[in-house]
Amino acid sequence: MNKKFKRYVFIFTSFIVSWFVIYSTYFDMKNISKYTFLPNLNELEQITIEDYNFYEFKNTAILKNASKNPIKTLEKISNSFQKILIIEFSDFDKQFTNIKDDIKKTNLDKINYSHFIKYDEIEKYDDGIIIQRFIRALKERKINYFIFPNHPRTETIKKELISKLGEPSNITTIKTYTPNKYFKFLSFGTIIIIMSLYLPLSTPIYIILYIFFHNWSFAFAGIIFSIIIYYKISNKNLIKILPYSVVWGILIYMSGYDPYFIFKLNNIRGIKLLLLTLPFLIFIKNIKNISFDKLKKSDIILLLLIFFSGIIYLLRSSNFGFVMNTERKIRDFLEKTLIARPRTKEFISYFFFFAPSIKGREIVWELSRSLLIVSVIDTFLHIHTPVYLGIIRTFNGFFISVLILTIFNALNQAKKKI
Repeated sequence: MNKKFKRYVFIFTSFIVSWFVIYSTYFDMKNISKYTFLPNLNELEQITIEDYNFYEFKNTAILKNASKNPIKTLEKISNSFQKILIIEFSDFDKQFTNIKDDIKKTNLDKINYSHFIKYDEIEKYDDGIIIQRFIRALKERKINYFIFPNHPRTETIKKELISKLGEPSNITTIKTYTPNKYFKFLSFGTIIIIMSLYLPLSTPIYIILYIFFHNWSFAFAGIIFSIIIYYKISNKNLIKILPYSVVWGILIYMSGYDPYFIFKLNNIRGIKLLLLTLPFLIFIKNIKNISFDKLKKSDIILLLLIFFSGIIYLLRSSNFGFVMNTERKIRDFLEKTLIARPRTKEFISYFFFFAPSIKGREIVWELSRSLLIVSVIDTFLHIHTPVYLGIIRTFNGFFISVLILTIFNALNQAKKKI
């Protein structure tokens, strides 16, 4: 009966998640339907309020430089302007990331992001990379305000963007559409039911986090779901792993579907914990079986490789991870071709689902397979990214991996016959 009830709960969850995907896609399309070019940075009027210098355009304050007291600065500017634009990845944005959870909602409601490219970056990148970067800012992060420096290539890039996105709108016509919040409460209740069925002790912790430490509740739900999928659903069967990871990942996404997370005005906390917890549990389980007094040289090398791979895994999962120019071009090509670029760690993980494990090296297979679960769930913890892009990204990774492995096996079989 319990197993049958769990199946019914998953079917019900799949139904409400499908309904949500349609609903949220409608709102996302409305929010990316318009964009505008602000005057080039050097053409904007500069204003000073209490020793803080910023830019102004049509009763809109544009913040780029670091502030000695960013919370106080936002409060002062909010009293004088109808809208505040924070330049993405600027010095002030770095400060804003640390304080946004402490800012009054009346001030947050006036804030949007704008996308800007530095003069040196235009010098460094070709037009294709720059254009794709602005398109990604609009379609993935719903940033409708574009600012450029005064550069000889600026007008050419703007014309190319117009050819791809249509004519820009006037800044006064850009409107933010906000969704109904009933999906949040529906998903909250459904998550409670799922946790109660599989890991009842996690339920009260989740409820406390959701009510009192809201920003941490998403990663906690992701951690619990990843553990349930790996240990109670399957750690080998992709036919089970993928649907559960996607459906439950979207369910977590739903639980934070409000304007503050949709437009990056609140932080999701604990992402690194989500990425690390399941692999860490698997590592601890396997490390207990290792006799350290009988370690071979190959075992030591393996443990060192796992350690350094973990460091690279964390660095690559960071928003500020290093990306080479060649890799950036490959990423842009994949995004143009596939709409949403699959994640590299998922490609690696799929290999370990199809390749037979090597005796004595099972830990590598278990760790690598777990990466798929946490990576897919992590995809849906980026609530500012449209949910349909997360779905496309996940299934692109699956189908391309299957295609590559099929071609590889076919070539291998052909080689054997020769």
